[in-house]
Amino acid sequence: MVDDVEHFNKLSPEVAELLAILAEECAEVVQMVGKVLRHGIRENPYTGILNRIPLEEELTDVMAVVDLLCRAKVLDWSRINDQLPAKFAKLSRPGILHHSTLLEPRPCCLCESTTQLQKGHPSSPRCLDEASCKERQRAQDKPLFDENGRMTRCLTGDSR
Repeated sequence: MVDDVEHFNKLSPEVAELLAILAEECAEVVQMVGKVLRHGIRENPYTGILNRIPLEEELTDVMAVVDLLCRAKVLDWSRINDQLPAKFAKLSRPGILHHSTLLEPRPCCLCESTTQLQKGHPSSPRCLDEASCKERQRAQDKPLFDENGRMTRCLTGDSR
């Protein structure tokens, strides 16, 4: 049987297949990014949907294959996630992102203080001193939801 042959790269047929699918899905993301760069996020006049939608679908496909590679013990989600702060730090170096303010220092997502923040994921920074943070939250007495029912502040550390 062909599957019993050991390949030069020592990958099982399952892993080789998943990596091939990952390469294909990444190529589809690249293609969609090119379309968004050419035509914008606006509605595609031929399909009637926002160009963002197929980009999100292609990124979902990539994430699904990454998840399968994690289940196959080829990749590790926690290591991938742990590398995000380092990547954000690289992207925040001068001369890398010329037009974005997304990685500029942000206040604590709970109390809005900008002092003594934990290092980590920049989308939801948290205070180092949890007691002081909770005290500032109580002092603010900011409502959790606005008049439209949207969250006005974060309780869990997730970006809202």
